[in-house]
Amino acid sequence: MKSNKQRRAEIVARRLARADRLQAQMKTPRDARWLAAQPGCVPADLALLARLNNSHGLPSFYLDRPFTCRDCGAQAVWTAKQQKWWYEVVQAGIDSRAVRCLPCRRARRAALAAARAAPGANLLGDEVAWLRAVSAASPDAPTEARVEAALRSKWEGVRKVAIEVLGRWRRPADLPRLREWVRDESLGRWSAVRRAAGEALVPLARHPQDDAWVLDALADAHLLAAHWVGFVQGMPATLLEEALRTALDAGEDRRLANLCIALAHARRLPSPALLGRLLAHRDRSVAAMARWARRTAAGRPCAEDDDKKTTT
Repeated sequence: MKSNKQRRAEIVARRLARADRLQAQMKTPRDARWLAAQPGCVPADLALLARLNNSHGLPSFYLDRPFTCRDCGAQAVWTAKQQKWWYEVVQAGIDSRAVRCLPCRRARRAALAAARAAPGANLLGDEVAWLRAVSAASPDAPTEARVEAALRSKWEGVRKVAIEVLGRWRRPADLPRLREWVRDESLGRWSAVRRAAGEALVPLARHPQDDAWVLDALADAHLLAAHWVGFVQGMPATLLEEALRTALDAGEDRRLANLCIALAHARRLPSPALLGRLLAHRDRSVAAMARWARRTAAGRPCAEDDDKKTTT
């Protein structure tokens, strides 16, 4: 009779063989029906992924992915089902990957739990938990003072959660500083604080008085685009057209690409003449984002070539 350890080893070996076989078969184009019938291949929810991620290279299918464990060096498989749960249920970033096998993940979680069990060992975690708990209620003076202190924290994660609290309170008085954080380039292009401030602004923005500011902010930081879909969908077409033309005539390629990303998320397109100029733009990122906007407007958010009939 085989032990549980032997059975687990056999399961891993079968998964590795299946993943290698599928990877070899994927070297030639395959249509969606063939992929859906393969073990180790699970369809992705493209609409959900597009809402959760700014990337335009979203997968149509998840495939079993072999990898080497970072800690023990063992060969393991990140299954397609596990990827679907990770990206669509947990809603992790599409660029994240599995790096540890199951035994090493369990050992790491146990070690972290033991370290956090000591008194005062997880002060930052306790502060974040408190911030998330108070966001659902109307603030009193002590709560406001503690949130203000968190907004000045040297830890970006604490500041991010404190800004999320402001977003849930939805106080118009917080609008100016939320805008200031969104436009603060010293925080970095990929700052979690800037992203949180952008999300917190969404319920406070109004048409038409905030249209111009939102477009300008989206042109500066494309990481906000996924959260402003509804607002961009409500903007007049003439305003979107004007913003695109202004960036195009000024040669502001990065801003132009970011505006195309916003259009892609909102599934909107400029006039055919302007779209043609964007598709033929000398900057590859602008042309790529314009193609992505055209695909999403047509109901095809995956980043496949327009002339392809298959999905890989």
